[in-house]
Amino acid sequence: MPGVDQPGRFQGVITALLTPFTRGGQEVDMGALKGLCEWQIKAGIHCLFPLGTTGEGLLLSPEERKRAAEAVVEQVAGRIPVILHVGHISTSVSCDLALHAAATGADAVAVIAPYFYPLDEEALVNHLVAVARSVPRLPVFLYNNPATAVNSISRRVFRRVSQACDNIMGLKDSSKSLEILAGFVEEREPGQVVLVGGDGLVYEALELGAAGCVSSLSGVFPWAMLDIYRLWQTGDKEGARSAQTRARALQQALQKGPYYASCKKILKWMGLPGGEVRPPMRDLTADEERMVLEALEGFQHVKRGGTHGTP
Repeated sequence: MPGVDQPGRFQGVITALLTPFTRGGQEVDMGALKGLCEWQIKAGIHCLFPLGTTGEGLLLSPEERKRAAEAVVEQVAGRIPVILHVGHISTSVSCDLALHAAATGADAVAVIAPYFYPLDEEALVNHLVAVARSVPRLPVFLYNNPATAVNSISRRVFRRVSQACDNIMGLKDSSKSLEILAGFVEEREPGQVVLVGGDGLVYEALELGAAGCVSSLSGVFPWAMLDIYRLWQTGDKEGARSAQTRARALQQALQKGPYYASCKKILKWMGLPGGEVRPPMRDLTADEERMVLEALEGFQHVKRGGTHGTP
């Protein structure tokens, strides 16, 4: 099973990178995007996951996604791995994005189940296999996010695609179900890794055998998620549980308004290049901004101005 890479490269805290847009969401702010990459690397994040759900990747045209992918890979310059999300509603576009990711120098790609149209198992397997086979030398992660994609990647689909393609490195599970996550952990083949996509379940996921997390929260508060992983790795389970509780509180604070707009507002508030969201996403109202900031007042590392990547 996957002979294309070492699974140890894809573990720990992997940031689901935000995509900064210019005013009104008109264009990707490439300078700001590169700035976020640099800040994440300096904060100690282990890997980046651009252009996924958190990165509003599905609101970008394929050409915009390619340019953003190039900017990220260029800025990172091999210092940490980059898993580029290439999922799309169309199989041919997903394959094209995967081929571009390989040519750009990404370390791996991830592909969400096609969204909107309900698909049976055979159609879903065909899609995922087609994308993986388009880049046979590149590690591929399947991305299960049934709440947003409509289509769910089951254990059986994971198994079938893994058996058909030698380059399936693993799976990112954003189902927010520990039972489903545990099933993927049991299903994985030697050399595969399972990553959890729920910031509120990272400690529990590590205990179940996940290799790490793909985190939205680390895009704003890297230290919060790194604390969980570091403490868990050193065997301090009580400390890791406490860090997980803090992370949940930070999540709840950001949920006082539209989540991704809250993330970008806090980055800007801390003096970092957050940019704006792209419509139909919307910015925070003044009341929402006030509620988010008030909810964060008790966290000592959340301060106006400066770069707060670590405690």
